[in-house]
Amino acid sequence: MRFRLRTILPEGRAAEKAGGASGADLPPAAPPSPRGPKLIEKLASDAFLRSYENILVEPATAWGWPAGPVWPPEPQPKPKPPSEAAPDAAAPADGTPAETAPETPPPGLQRHWVNGHAVLTPPETSGREPEVIEGPCVWAGALMGHFGHFVAEHCQRLLFSRMLMPKARYIFTLPEGRGVKSVPSYFWHLCDWFEVPREQILFLTDRPLLVRELHVLRQGEQLERINLPFDVIHHEWCGPLPEYLQALAELHKVKEIDFASGGTVYVSRSQLAPLTVRMPGESYLEKRLQDLGVTVIWPEKSPLAEQIEAYATAKRIIFAEGSSVHVRQFLGYLPQDLCILVRRKGARFGREHLEPRAKSLSYIDPIACNVLFTVTPDGSPSRHTSIPIFDQDLLLQQFAEFGIDLAPVWDRAAYERAHDRDLADWVRASCDEAGIEGIAHGINIMNASLLGSGRIEYMPKLRRVAMMRRRGLIEQRDAEASGKAGTP
Repeated sequence: MRFRLRTILPEGRAAEKAGGASGADLPPAAPPSPRGPKLIEKLASDAFLRSYENILVEPATAWGWPAGPVWPPEPQPKPKPPSEAAPDAAAPADGTPAETAPETPPPGLQRHWVNGHAVLTPPETSGREPEVIEGPCVWAGALMGHFGHFVAEHCQRLLFSRMLMPKARYIFTLPEGRGVKSVPSYFWHLCDWFEVPREQILFLTDRPLLVRELHVLRQGEQLERINLPFDVIHHEWCGPLPEYLQALAELHKVKEIDFASGGTVYVSRSQLAPLTVRMPGESYLEKRLQDLGVTVIWPEKSPLAEQIEAYATAKRIIFAEGSSVHVRQFLGYLPQDLCILVRRKGARFGREHLEPRAKSLSYIDPIACNVLFTVTPDGSPSRHTSIPIFDQDLLLQQFAEFGIDLAPVWDRAAYERAHDRDLADWVRASCDEAGIEGIAHGINIMNASLLGSGRIEYMPKLRRVAMMRRRGLIEQRDAEASGKAGTP
């Protein structure tokens, strides 16, 4: 087989109504079989569906998560009898036989799953009087303020829900302080793509809901984290369930799109803000790609519906690593060649999600090193805000290996100038973020990452950029203070 899918959740029982908790040991989702039950019948089975009565759904935080239903406690197994205790279990001081502690059962499908593990953090309790909602509803997810996290984490139940319960209302929470008018257009485009009627969306803003009848479908896939803490050592399959790929294939059939019939598409980050981390020299790279007939897309300027259609029709897609990769997850398997231009050295962003969806998946990783300027409050490196320094030879070589020979249209000096301009823009933006007092520390972190990677030639010029920006910020502060002092 080209790839292997593993069951995300363990086996289990159906949930009981009247507030009953999900059962432990979830039944595995079987691969689609021509002789097996139809997809809808599978979605209605214990392996995919939980149903509850009188469930409280709490509003979100400003970030948008945690939020949602307050699930009932899951059943705890009884302690093992003394005869089944572990042989080396220590006996209590009074001489009575030792009993092994009960194991915590695996949580059910109703919870939010990331990286193969259930998120057990409950939503914050608002304490407000809930609004009672009658009629069948489905818990769909949290509309977070971050596009990438929403599309990667909180819309993987929606297609299953629409297929099984097309007349239900679909509940989404909004970040604290956001109203319905703030809902971004990409959310509505996603609903349209999944053919979810807009009028059946129920947004939870600042007041909790008491839902008389709430159903929840299994996630079709999960977020695969690539910046895991060192203490996270157990990773489970996060890619699409076979049934999810089957559901997406059914969706393809009703779309009037000529799938995988076009040319090559490059999805760019070049017009994002510097601190969002652009690919260095990307503005030059994309012009040369256009010279070779490649279509360049800037996702922040394209409606989601147009992005989905562009990815659906392309024969080859190159993504600059980022949230736009997740948009490809709204499509199922297509005979495409996919590629990701890496911005965090060694990261294989989206592998488990994309491999089952494409003919091939490859990575262009020409990074000599990633440069840091800041650390998190606990002292960990801020890898997500680090900028790569590209090895130009590797960049050209790996594009050629993917089938795009840039050499005939390439000017090495022009690329280097564009590359270093982007580095300087990133340094200035990092200085603005750090503030006058934090710049010296940021320079030390930057120099350490350059020294450790052997790219010491960048140390003096990037330090010069940082010191000039610091001087400019000081002059700006002094001018503002002088202006205020002169104000009567």
